[in-house]
Amino acid sequence: LGLNKGDVKYPDLVAQYHMDGNWNDSSGNGYNGTGVNNPGWDDADKIAGTHAGSFDGVNDYVKISPSAIVANNPESTIEAWVYPTALGATKAIYTENISGGVVFWLAIDANSKPLIGIWRTDITGNWVTATSSLCITVNTWSHIVGTFGPDGMKVYVNGVLTGSNPNVLPSNASIIEARIYR
Repeated sequence: LGLNKGDVKYPDLVAQYHMDGNWNDSSGNGYNGTGVNNPGWDDADKIAGTHAGSFDGVNDYVKISPSAIVANNPESTIEAWVYPTALGATKAIYTENISGGVVFWLAIDANSKPLIGIWRTDITGNWVTATSSLCITVNTWSHIVGTFGPDGMKVYVNGVLTGSNPNVLPSNASIIEARIYR
């Protein structure tokens, strides 16, 4: 989703969440979120700022008002710092559900491997993913980045390319909702 340094706004930045006690978009683009099922704040387990978002791993999430954040862009990057306290089940970090049966997803799979994926109802097998060859560990901060564009999908862990897939499926639809998870 880009970079943001202080008051400098980068033109390609779509949304950024500092999670400093609220779910507001720090990019200035107005993609503010609303906590659903009581996601909370963690003052101890954070990298920067005053808080980290804290989610129960069951049903907490942040809903972002409907808008095409990732969909309808020929190239996008989704990134997040994550601090999982448990692994072993697939956990979504970011999902964007699009009308017509398309989902964009940044997640950690049941084998503790980050992935970026696109799901479509109109293709056989439905999922196209790029999955990391490396696992992340519990109680450790990891920087996970998923990209997609004309050269396919890529997933990075802590700045290292750990998985790729040359296939990507285009989308041209309207967004239903976007969610952010930890």
